Amino acid sequence: KGFGRSWDMPPKRYSEKPKVGQFRDLVIDNDKANKLLDDYYRLRGWDSNGKPTKEKLEKLGLTEVIKDLYPEKVAKTKNN
Repeated sequence: KGFGRSWDMPPKRYSEKPKVGQFRDLVIDNDKANKLLDDYYRLRGWDSNGKPTKEKLEKLGLTEVIKDLYPEKVAKTKNN
């Protein structure tokens, strides 16, 4: 807990036009920001919420972390 997609998105105020100043015509398009974040997560080997995928953890030799991040997958594997 404490991290994820909502933490990686720019603050809402960045998508609203400033009334004054040198950046008054610049805003961040949330759709584009989400697309960039999707691409970034994919390139890092993370899921859509910014969590490393099971495959990425295995590749890094961090199999002991899988049970903590994906308890449902571990339980499902044990029950099958």
